[in-house]
Amino acid sequence: MTSVAALLLTASAIVAMQLPAIGAGGLLHPMRRRTIAARPPACDDAAFQGVGITLRGWRCRTPAARRGTIVYLHGIADNRSSAIAAIDRFGRRGFDVVAYDSRAHGESQGGVCTFGFLEKQDLHRVVDTLEPGPVVL
Repeated sequence: MTSVAALLLTASAIVAMQLPAIGAGGLLHPMRRRTIAARPPACDDAAFQGVGITLRGWRCRTPAARRGTIVYLHGIADNRSSAIAAIDRFGRRGFDVVAYDSRAHGESQGGVCTFGFLEKQDLHRVVDTLEPGPVVL
């Protein structure tokens, strides 16, 4: 009985020590949710050059008089599909919308999410491709 208790105690300690590594791995390597939503009618497929990778997204044109561009940034467990309502809402109000999958998300390349270290450089490169005018993130 003592050896079983020792074995269970050892196994519990090993599992407890590995939990931070498991959590970190889940954050750095998020489960990739592929973009399955249909491209909105006002949008064209777009590819943007990130830092060492290609980012896939949509470039959406407003049907109204253009007032600026919104760059839609999705959350950690998402992809550009979450921008569909914003594309419609802001497109009607005169804003072009760019929505792209961040690195290691959706259809974009990359295997690691760096929580801003490389993503901010990717964003700068996307913004550099926009037409002149106001930009909202």
